[in-house]
Amino acid sequence: MRQLLDMMKKFNIVLILGFSFFFFPSHSKEIQKETNQLSSKVEEIAEEMNNLNSSLNLLSITISNLLS
Repeated sequence: MRQLLDMMKKFNIVLILGFSFFFFPSHSKEIQKETNQLSSKVEEIAEEMNNLNSSLNLLSITISNLLS
């Protein structure tokens, strides 16, 4: 009976390690993809903010020229 319990413990450990080996690499790839997508979205937002800032500067200059 004792040998059966020891064998079951070893089997469970191997099973847990096996699942961990297959689960964690794919999970880390998903995290990396999400991080890359997030950083590209941040870059797009920063570029749009720069464009908006330029447009606002042009608008400000145009309004200043009209008022003077």
